[in-house]
Amino acid sequence: MKKRFDPWLASILALSAILNFYNIGSSGSNSYYTAAVKSMTTNWKSFFYASLDSGNFITVDKPPVALWVQAISAKIFGVSDWSVLLPEAIAGVLSVFVLYTIVKPVFGVKTARWAGLVLAVTPIFVAVTRTNNTDAMLILTLLFAVWALMKSVQQKKFSWLLLSMVLIGIGFNIKMLQAYMVVPAFYLFYLIAAQHNWKKRIVHLIIATVVLLGVSVSYATAVQLTPEENRPYIGGSQTNSVLELAFGYNGIQRLTGDQSKSGGTDDKSGSLLNNNSSQGAGGEDIGEAGVLRLFSDSMSGQSSWLLPFVLFGLIGMAVSIKRQRALTMQHKFAIFWLAWLLPMMGFFSIASFYHRYYLSMMGPAVAALTAIGGAVLWGLYKEKKNWSRLLFPIALLATFAFEAYVLYQNIDSIQPWLIGGVLALGLIVCILLILTTKYAHHVRTAAMLGLLLMPAYWAVIPVMAGTTNSIMPTAGPATAGGPGGGVFADRGMAMAADGERPEMPEGMEMPQDGEMPDGMEPPDGTDENSSDGRGGSMGREMSEELISYLEENNTGETYLVAVQNANSAASIILDTDHTALAMGGFGGSDPAMTVEKLEEMTASGEVKFFMTSGGGPGGGQNSEVTEWIQEHCKEVTSDDWSGLYVYEGA
Repeated sequence: MKKRFDPWLASILALSAILNFYNIGSSGSNSYYTAAVKSMTTNWKSFFYASLDSGNFITVDKPPVALWVQAISAKIFGVSDWSVLLPEAIAGVLSVFVLYTIVKPVFGVKTARWAGLVLAVTPIFVAVTRTNNTDAMLILTLLFAVWALMKSVQQKKFSWLLLSMVLIGIGFNIKMLQAYMVVPAFYLFYLIAAQHNWKKRIVHLIIATVVLLGVSVSYATAVQLTPEENRPYIGGSQTNSVLELAFGYNGIQRLTGDQSKSGGTDDKSGSLLNNNSSQGAGGEDIGEAGVLRLFSDSMSGQSSWLLPFVLFGLIGMAVSIKRQRALTMQHKFAIFWLAWLLPMMGFFSIASFYHRYYLSMMGPAVAALTAIGGAVLWGLYKEKKNWSRLLFPIALLATFAFEAYVLYQNIDSIQPWLIGGVLALGLIVCILLILTTKYAHHVRTAAMLGLLLMPAYWAVIPVMAGTTNSIMPTAGPATAGGPGGGVFADRGMAMAADGERPEMPEGMEMPQDGEMPDGMEPPDGTDENSSDGRGGSMGREMSEELISYLEENNTGETYLVAVQNANSAASIILDTDHTALAMGGFGGSDPAMTVEKLEEMTASGEVKFFMTSGGGPGGGQNSEVTEWIQEHCKEVTSDDWSGLYVYEGA
């Protein structure tokens, strides 16, 4: 049977494409990953390890799979902001389609459309698809895993379950333990939905677990089996270990908030300018830990708009289960998405360290449960003589009221009349649905679309303004120049979300008037409302005078210069035909460089220039490295920079 063209689905996908692609690249890209992608296009070793530099001294602090895709795009189209953003934007559109495909067999085409539409306009989901952070690729991979899981249950084929585990394992090699947040939902669904006896289900899951773990650690195993002298240092780790990176910095430390010994975008121990739009080591402005964190002013506008409707939808589902006295496939399907959502809500409510764009992981579950809830509540509403028919209008009113509250939380950044408009719309649709059923179908459609107006508005603002923060993407009016919108606001220094200067790490002083150190400058084109990803919250670029001097005096060394952290190295890698060495990884705290290694690299002519200003490796071995440079190298003085040393031989 020939499949009919679905114009509504096409429209939803077109909307998703517009939101993901329009004005893409206007805010730049995450220069940390873009620099790695450029290096990955130069040689296979850099490609395999996702090395920050083409000399393969150190890797970035994430596994390579999504960066492999970005590197392939950059190889085809050339290295640019656009080419590295392209795969993530495509992944966003595909995620909408895959979610539609997953929901359709269980709840029908209309509910599937609603699910796709909700995901397409989820603010933080849109924001993250417009950056080269790898979350969009992870979400797409996990949705493919869901699709395979559903196939396994529907077709009674164990092989599909194994494929779903393979895909989650691939997800682990995109963002490590973040991919495992969905695993409980997969196991629970297979246990309650698979059409096999209990013994076979358990055996299947045991085998699937072996496959999951095998695929997950396959890359780490390949790296760890390679002698350390034949591969780059694993950025973000303290022991040069992928597994430590996975379970430490990219794992347990996200929950505990202990980032004191890790690199990555979140370290504050070694950077002179800790340019996160955040407050303290607990990550950017994520509010106080607790059950209401997701409803706080800094979080609610990202992915929480429809949570009240999801709650009422679950109440409606409970009513349906009670009446039928058995779990249908629709009930089990809803339980799957609930099992996806609840662990994430719990984690994001209590974890001490994460970024707001991680909330995009909730997007598929919120979208699916919103659509499912709408279908279930509508079914109950049509039962005219039962109290449960009131659940639908009450759910709408409660959700509109919550959306008005979210707007009130951001009243300094919006037009106040929006609050009254949202409340009025909620009251009107609620009253109409209670008093009459004559036009209920049209009112229902208008009401559901109305629920999506404010999330869509939140998503559209940075798209139209071209102000998506390419390092720490968020949605909403604050990104268009309001609080937290400017990355280099106030003369190059990042401002905290409350408008105050962030505190400097212990033992470091704030530069006078927010001035950059000699020889350093903010990225080109950044101003008080800029979120240019080429520098963005990544840090600082070296001055043209310093770069020119280094190029003129390069005599064939592998590295143009060795710097203290990846922030400065990235700008050199992207803006010149040379590579740079980040001795301390992203934040300057990775013990990647040792005195022994430094002696070896200088003796072999791999590097001779060293920049020690602008923050650098924290204590211990890295202090010894700095001392060695200052003792064995000659300082190159100039009015245009400071802290530059050159090794002239033993």
